[in-house]
Amino acid sequence: MSALEPDIPATPPPLAAAIPAGLVRPDERVILALKPSWAFVPLVCRRFWLWLAVLALGAWAVNHWGLFTLPIDRLLLGAVAAGVIRLAISLLQWLCRIYVMTDQRVIRIKGVLWVRVFECGLSRVQNTDLSMPLAQRALGAGTLYFATAGTAGRDAAWFIIPRPAEMHQVVAAWVRRAQKPGGTGF
Repeated sequence: MSALEPDIPATPPPLAAAIPAGLVRPDERVILALKPSWAFVPLVCRRFWLWLAVLALGAWAVNHWGLFTLPIDRLLLGAVAAGVIRLAISLLQWLCRIYVMTDQRVIRIKGVLWVRVFECGLSRVQNTDLSMPLAQRALGAGTLYFATAGTAGRDAAWFIIPRPAEMHQVVAAWVRRAQKPGGTGF
């Protein structure tokens, strides 16, 4: 076994307790259990904050140039409240998301009001793709995509994970291991 194909750990990762009961079968061992990076929270709401800033700047410009008078103090308070609400939603999204890899499957659980579970046998994973856009890379994160047999594109992602290159190596090694004759995975 190569250095990239680690032995199954004797004890499950600390987040293994956060995995919903019954999701991992008795014949499986948890190899990885991850939450997205802390960077997930600001990164998923950055566009919203950008639009708030543009709107606030526009409101200030309208007032400054005297086109008409806007209640800037109320608009600013509303913008701050909207920004805090969006931040809270991002935090809830982070809390309700977990990525799991067992010795047989890759799993993604996400959703606040509508929980969605993606699971796929490691032997069915055709391709893993690591993406590290500048904003994620600057914060030490990246996104790992999974493509499975029988589809033309990416089926799932572990979005904004910490130590992305290291996680990609581990996942890819276990996928290769599962695809060997007699390997694990269904």
